[in-house]
Amino acid sequence: MSERPLHHFVIISVLAHVVLGLVLFVSVQFTKPDKQAQQVNTAPIQAVTVDRKLVERQLQKLDDQKKAAERAEQRKLDEKKRKEKAAEDKRKAEDAKRKKQAEEKKRKQAERKKAEQEAKKAKALAIKKEKDRKAKEQERKKAEEAAKKVEEERKKQEVARRKAEEAAKKKKLEEERKQKAAEAEKKRKAEAERKRKEEERQRAELEQMMMAEMAAEQAQISEQRQQMILSERAKYEAMIRQKIQRNLNADGLQGKTCRIYLKLAPGGLVLDVRRLEGEQVACSETIRAVRKAEPLPVSKDPEVFSQLKEINLSLDIDN
Repeated sequence: MSERPLHHFVIISVLAHVVLGLVLFVSVQFTKPDKQAQQVNTAPIQAVTVDRKLVERQLQKLDDQKKAAERAEQRKLDEKKRKEKAAEDKRKAEDAKRKKQAEEKKRKQAERKKAEQEAKKAKALAIKKEKDRKAKEQERKKAEEAAKKVEEERKKQEVARRKAEEAAKKKKLEEERKQKAAEAEKKRKAEAERKRKEEERQRAELEQMMMAEMAAEQAQISEQRQQMILSERAKYEAMIRQKIQRNLNADGLQGKTCRIYLKLAPGGLVLDVRRLEGEQVACSETIRAVRKAEPLPVSKDPEVFSQLKEINLSLDIDN
């Protein structure tokens, strides 16, 4: 049974308070034992008594209405539960039906899949049998071809053996011929070598004679000429160094030294300049100064120039 509606309890509570108030009022009126008052108040007391019964009837009527409402509410709940149960039973029946249909579908799919697999197996077996038949046929053909090749190989080997025998005979004859030719060539080369050595000996003797004559001629050059050439070379080296240093930018390079290689052409043009020793920055500035200073001073005397055309110079960078 469901709980009673809230408004029923409110009504009952109000009526109970009214009855309680009336009872208290009557009690107060009876506290004075005055005969006149008793006579006077007889009618009101009866009226109050009548009102209490009316209240009780009203309460009974409300209780009956409440119970009727509760029964109606219970019927509604019962009907609702019946409908919910019917819906639940229907849902379960539909779920069972769907489950059965799904199982039936799954069974049919399994049967169809099994049939397809069996068909595939049968087809695969037929394909395998056909492959086996073809493989056996190919093996038979291969065996026949192998036997044929063996026979052909035997014939080839027989032909090769005969050719090898003929080639061996020819080779032996050729080797004998070559051996005889080699012996003859060896004798010829030995004679030629003997003649060559003789000619070399004679040439060496002639060269020694010529060298002796050239040495004698060189010895005839005066020591004064040699000193003059060396002096001129030193002079022009100093002039070249001075001209290069005049074109040097010494900022930040004071105290640095660079050793360079110079190759000069007649007239003082620089054919080649390379760093030999020294820091990269100092030598780069030195090479720049060389290019800026050309043509460099050189002697017109061929002997002096021959001493200057390739020189190594060390340059100190000063302020």
